[in-house]
Amino acid sequence: SLRNLLQRAEREGLIVRVPRPDLPKPDYREQDFLLVDQMQAMIAESDGTDKAFLALLAETGVRLGEALALRPADLNTETLTLKIERNLYRGKHGATKTRAGCRNLAVSRWLCDLLSEQNLLCAAGETTFSTSSGAPWSPAKALDVIRKACQQVGSPPVGAHAWRRGNATALISVLGIHERVVAYRLGHTPRGITMSLYAKPVNGFDRAAAEALADLLTRSPDKS
Repeated sequence: SLRNLLQRAEREGLIVRVPRPDLPKPDYREQDFLLVDQMQAMIAESDGTDKAFLALLAETGVRLGEALALRPADLNTETLTLKIERNLYRGKHGATKTRAGCRNLAVSRWLCDLLSEQNLLCAAGETTFSTSSGAPWSPAKALDVIRKACQQVGSPPVGAHAWRRGNATALISVLGIHERVVAYRLGHTPRGITMSLYAKPVNGFDRAAAEALADLLTRSPDKS
């Protein structure tokens, strides 16, 4: 390896010493995430487009760029599925972050209805979440919606990734959903040859996860 070659060169006096880069120390602080009751409360206090957007983040755990790149045609109201196949970055549509990012997610009837209502507000060619001028929401606009929701329920402000972590936490720690299913819904590459090369997801295999999480998110507080 390069390190072995450098160490040999140091021993033989060819270099003064092996370079030792001053790398930054890793940050082990716990990252923000939302609990189910926090997501539930924020969605309940929101309405219209904001409610549809927050419900999307909570139930699917999609990345912010994936949410902003959605188009009405990505939602299939008959099969209750949502196609994720593009990402919005700096105002331009592109590929998803990884190959595993392209996926066909099962969605609950609750989320499907919210997105369907939102899609009715879109003109031809617009994304599901667009401004009055027809442009896709910017990340700043999306974060404004999230911060407003936090203020309404008295929670500290968080970013979009806190919803993604909240989704994963709810699926694994609360509902006990298998990691393979959660990885698929989040667009993560599965570990191991069997999972990554041989076992392919079948449309709808994640439906139970979507329905169970939607049930939690729509449950009245006294039943939580």
